[in-house]
Amino acid sequence: RGATFIGRNLVRSRRDSAPLSPRVDSTCPAVGRRWLNQRVTSAPFDGWAPGQAQYRRITLGLFLAGLATFALVYCPQPVLPLLASEFGVGAGSATLALSVTTVAMGVALLVFGPLSDAVGRMNLMRVTLLVAALLGTAVAFMPSWPLLLVLRAAVGVAVAGLPAVAAAYLRAHQAFLADRS
Repeated sequence: RGATFIGRNLVRSRRDSAPLSPRVDSTCPAVGRRWLNQRVTSAPFDGWAPGQAQYRRITLGLFLAGLATFALVYCPQPVLPLLASEFGVGAGSATLALSVTTVAMGVALLVFGPLSDAVGRMNLMRVTLLVAALLGTAVAFMPSWPLLLVLRAAVGVAVAGLPAVAAAYLRAHQAFLADRS
């Protein structure tokens, strides 16, 4: 019986009606800041089980976000021959539209993981997905091949926010659950 903060949400046991005390017990690495555990529960929080609504919501959210990331990275692939003829580049050079995005994403992943701890995971994920969508739209209006490649690299950097945040969240959540057991 007790209550605990998971992220910014207070989770209170249904059986708990006692007042909460203001002491701070530990740090929750899943959120990257101090969290209040006003009363230690008799059964530690074991995460969400596969049948629970929270588990389904997190799973669906990560699936849809991964799908959006994949779509933003690989959307030029079906039009590579069209890009080659429109910009007057060879077929091998046209694949740079994918390569620069993938390389930029790989480099940015190294930065966004630690950055998400500092600025907050949800904020970073929201901003990077919004920026990636705006950049992905702007790519369609690029008049030259070098500008298109620069914007595709920027899309790769922006898109890296989501997998980095997801990986940092899952890693921290696993560590949090391991510490609690």
